[in-house]
Amino acid sequence: MGVFAAFTFKEFILGEKDEKLRKVAAFIEKLIEEGDKKVKYAAQFGFLEGITNNPPDTKKFEAFICYLGPKSREFCQALDKFWGTKTKGVTK
Repeated sequence: MGVFAAFTFKEFILGEKDEKLRKVAAFIEKLIEEGDKKVKYAAQFGFLEGITNNPPDTKKFEAFICYLGPKSREFCQALDKFWGTKTKGVTK
């Protein structure tokens, strides 16, 4: 999932492909909602934590965060709280 996060960042976020960003966000949300424990863990820690660990300072990254579903957003907010960070677009 970490590789998928890096690919998503490089190809979609920096490439400004909004429709693909929406699809990726929906896919991650579905994994969290419907996946078993291992799938949820991969989506949350492999993808979401990977993509929010070193977010770029771009509006496109914030746009991607806006596409996240409620479970994904909740997890990212929990990460910010745990790490004491304030990822743009995640923590208000």
